[in-house]
Amino acid sequence: MFGSLILGAHTPGGEFVYVGNVGTGFSVPQRRVLQARLDEIARQTSPFAAPPRFGPVPAYWVEPGLVATVFYREFTNTLRHPSWAGLRADRDSRDVGLPD
Repeated sequence: MFGSLILGAHTPGGEFVYVGNVGTGFSVPQRRVLQARLDEIARQTSPFAAPPRFGPVPAYWVEPGLVATVFYREFTNTLRHPSWAGLRADRDSRDVGLPD
C-alpha cells in the first residue's frame, strides 16, 4: 500500500507540474480503495513536465486523471502541510490549476 501520493497541477501554460506529496488524512479503507484505483491507471514513466526526484525511493507513476481535495497551509513551490480530504468526481483533471 502507498505511503504518500504524488500530486500535480497544470500551469497557466498547460504544463503538468509537481506540487507536493500528501500522506496524511487517509483511513485504512480509503487507502485500499484508492490503491485499487491507482493500480488500474499505472504507467511506467512520470507524467510531469519535469519529473520530481525522490532520491533512492522508487515512485509509482499513474496517469493523471484522478482529482482530489487536499487541504494545506500554504503553497510556495509545493504544498505545505497537505492533508487528504477525498476524491472528487465533479472535476476534470485537465481543469486543475496551481493553488492560489
